[in-house]
Amino acid sequence: MPYSASETSAIAALADRIARDLQSGAIAPGLWLKQIDLETRYQASRPAIRRALDQLVQNRLVRHIPNRGYYAFEPDDQTTAEITAIRVVLETATAEPIIAHANSSDIAALDHHARQFEALIHTGTLMELSDANLAFHRTLHALCGNAELVKLIQSLHQRTSAAPVGQWHTIAHIEASAAEHHAMVAAIAHRDIAQLRETITRHILQAERKMPSKLQSP
Repeated sequence: MPYSASETSAIAALADRIARDLQSGAIAPGLWLKQIDLETRYQASRPAIRRALDQLVQNRLVRHIPNRGYYAFEPDDQTTAEITAIRVVLETATAEPIIAHANSSDIAALDHHARQFEALIHTGTLMELSDANLAFHRTLHALCGNAELVKLIQSLHQRTSAAPVGQWHTIAHIEASAAEHHAMVAAIAHRDIAQLRETITRHILQAERKMPSKLQSP
């Protein structure tokens, strides 16, 4: 049975509350997220908690291990560094085919997603920002025309702690991500392969930037 608009909105709000607790450190990395405890903490039903956690799995803030449950994502610095290096190689390799395939409608769609993300910086929730970010990158990667490469890139995203919500510790950091989205769109519009590669690299490496531990104004 499909959920009503009000139920969907309530789940999104619940996911955002959990996301903020994960981002702030109120929920420790690696913690087993017992659903009965979350029901009490957030005064929500078990189905609502499960749907919110599934949203957070998609946004890479929570890991789901079959038959074991849900866990707050725990960074592994060595693995993250190695996977980040692989991502740079693979994602910069998409620059040339993206520019070869992108037409004016594709560029307009990317520009729409970039503007939507930017518009949410001061008005949206962390989860809304994350969803807008995912929409931009899914549209971007699809333009390379290699479905298996896109699957590989997405699987690498899911194996690291590179969840955008977890990286966005300041408004300045979110604004930097937005500027990089626009720079990618501009590079594609100008058919500038080198610039697109450079911007993709900078965007991937944003997790290495040293930021304060809480979301705050610059």
